[in-house]
Amino acid sequence: MSSIYNLTGETLGKCQLRELLGMGGMGAVYRGYQTHLGRMVAVKVLSPTLAQEPGYVERFNREAETAATLEHKHIIPIYHYGTEDGISYVVMRLLTGGTLSERMAQANTEQQAPPSLNEVGDLLKQVASALDYAHQQGVVHRDVKPSNIMFDNEGIAYIVDFGIAKLLQMSHSLTQSGISMGTPVYMAPEQWKADELTGAVDQYSLGVLAYQLIAGREPFDAPTPSSLMYQHVHETPKPIHLVRADVPEMVSQVLDRAMAKEPEERFSSVGSFAKAFIAAVQHEPILSTGFFTVPLPPKTPEPDAASLSAEASESAAPEAPAEPEIPLPKFGPPPPPAPSYTPASAYVPPAPPVPAYTAPPSQSFAPPPVAYPPPPPIANANLALWVGIGLIIGSIVMILVLVLSGAL
Repeated sequence: MSSIYNLTGETLGKCQLRELLGMGGMGAVYRGYQTHLGRMVAVKVLSPTLAQEPGYVERFNREAETAATLEHKHIIPIYHYGTEDGISYVVMRLLTGGTLSERMAQANTEQQAPPSLNEVGDLLKQVASALDYAHQQGVVHRDVKPSNIMFDNEGIAYIVDFGIAKLLQMSHSLTQSGISMGTPVYMAPEQWKADELTGAVDQYSLGVLAYQLIAGREPFDAPTPSSLMYQHVHETPKPIHLVRADVPEMVSQVLDRAMAKEPEERFSSVGSFAKAFIAAVQHEPILSTGFFTVPLPPKTPEPDAASLSAEASESAAPEAPAEPEIPLPKFGPPPPPAPSYTPASAYVPPAPPVPAYTAPPSQSFAPPPVAYPPPPPIANANLALWVGIGLIIGSIVMILVLVLSGAL
């Protein structure tokens, strides 16, 4: 089977993969069609690298089955899962409202207003109810982040990828020794320290997410994972009411508790955190920005560095590079054709063109006229005199001839 990033047109289980929706280092998501039920679905495909590890298929089936048993209005339902040709896949409901990370990116690009505090409170209430339900079933998400929160076309939130973080954590090829798998920006101190994880780890990650959503930046920012780990474990983020002047100080107190360094210092449940946040903003104006409902523009999935590296490792042999194409612009005339390439050894520079001669306007190709001067008047008079003398002498000679001839 092809690379997991090039499965369009293939069939997994009873799903036809019709369109690539997104990709990452360890998987890709396709728009699929269940032929036996006649419905569109989302199909998450995991990297074949995982399936090469001993016991992976059993772990995958166990985690997928656990995630499929979670039935909550804010947890995306799983319809089917399996493994074919070394590729594991999960079939789930297709959501069309995008992810929270996409909405945050769009707001940043288009300079949109952030969601109002009451809208953030409503989002926390939805996500917290799903997390508390999962915790009651003994399931910890371990990787709560904006890309794992999706929306339908009405702005209702859903948590995705339950069990995926734990599955990746158990993969020896993907985790560092002693460190729990997660996304560094949102990882709780106990994840960095490899302590036993409880539902409090999801509360911490949701607190980081809420801080970022309100402030427009993460509470901790560092250039390397090690320095980021130090901040999460030892430092306290800047109070959010000092970042945004319109945020009540009570909100800073709530977020500080949700992001406490010790799990037992946080709220007793994620739902308690959400309730405290809503109480802290209850006197704020109730505004509707449409942050979670505005349609997202169509997006072509772009591979990140991890997915490009994974795809390269799955390729059997390198192919000859194709001739580069110059894309046509959406509007305007097409660009000029690309110049043809001639090897240096065979290259002969063309002779320079001979420029056509153009005479200056003040000149002409006709030669200039020559004015011949009239003969001098003296020369004309002498000629007439000599002609007259010649005629006279000739007459005299003729007369003498006639006289002499008569005398004889």
